[in-house]
Amino acid sequence: MEQQESIFNKIEDFLKSNSRALIHVNFELQNQLQLNINFKYIFLIISEQINGNQDIKQISSKLAECTEIKTLNLDIACWHLKDDQIKLLFGELPGLKNMDAFKLNLSYNRISNLGISIIGAFFKKCTNLKQLLIDFYGNKIDSKLSSELIEVVNQVKSIQQLELLFGGNKIEDIGLLSIANGLSNCACLELLQLSIYDNYISDEGYLKLDQYLQMLPSLLNLEYSFSQSEKLLKSREILNCKNIKVLTLNVYECKSKRQKFEHKIKALKIKRLVKLKINDF
Repeated sequence: MEQQESIFNKIEDFLKSNSRALIHVNFELQNQLQLNINFKYIFLIISEQINGNQDIKQISSKLAECTEIKTLNLDIACWHLKDDQIKLLFGELPGLKNMDAFKLNLSYNRISNLGISIIGAFFKKCTNLKQLLIDFYGNKIDSKLSSELIEVVNQVKSIQQLELLFGGNKIEDIGLLSIANGLSNCACLELLQLSIYDNYISDEGYLKLDQYLQMLPSLLNLEYSFSQSEKLLKSREILNCKNIKVLTLNVYECKSKRQKFEHKIKALKIKRLVKLKINDF
C-alpha cells in the first residue's frame, strides 16, 4: 500500500520523524532555504534560514539513522559550502546500503581537494548505487580533482545511469581524458549525461572524448550540454559508433543560432542513431 504524502514545514519535524520509515528522500537546500524531503512520498519543505554548522550536523546524524533509504536527492546549491562543512555532512555518514539512486547538487559552492575526497569516500560505501547524479557546476574543480572523483565513481560497478555536471570549473584536457578513461570502465552504464562546458578543454580534448564514448559497450542513451562550438560529436569514431541509439543535445546555453544548428547537423550524421532530441529553452 502506497504511503500517504506528509508535509513538514520545519527542520525539527524532520529530525523527530521515524528514521526507519524513510525510503525516498528529496533534499533541496537552496539559498534562502527551500528544503524538500521526500521519503516514500513524504516531503519536508523548509522556508527558514539554515542555522550554520549545527543544522548540517543534525541533518547528517538524522540521515545516518535512515537505514532504509533507497533514493536520496540532496540539493545544497548556492550555499558557499567549504570543505570543512562537507566534512560535517559526509565525514561520519555511513554507507547507505539500500540506496540505489543518489542525486547530489553542490553547484556554486567552494569545494576543493578535501571536500572531493570526503564525498568520494562516501560514494565508496554506497555499494548498491545504480543511478548517480553529481552537479559541481561553479566550484573549484580542476583536472586532478575531477580525476580523483571519477576514479571513485569507477569503483561503483553497479552504476547504470550517470549524470556528471562539471561546467564552470577549471578542468583541462588531461582531466577530461581521465574522466573519459574512468567512464570506459563502467561496463553497466546505459545512460550518460555530460555537462563540461566553461572549462579549459581544447578541440583535441573533445575529439578524444568521442573515442571513449563510442567504446562504452552498454551505453544507449547520451545527453550532452553545449555552450558554444565545442567539437564533441565530430570524430570518425562517434559518427560510426554502434552503441548510442538515443541522443539528447542541450543547446540553450549556446549564444547563436548558428552554433545550435551546427550541433544538430553533427548529431544527424551519427549513422545508427534512432532518436535525436534538441532542448533549446
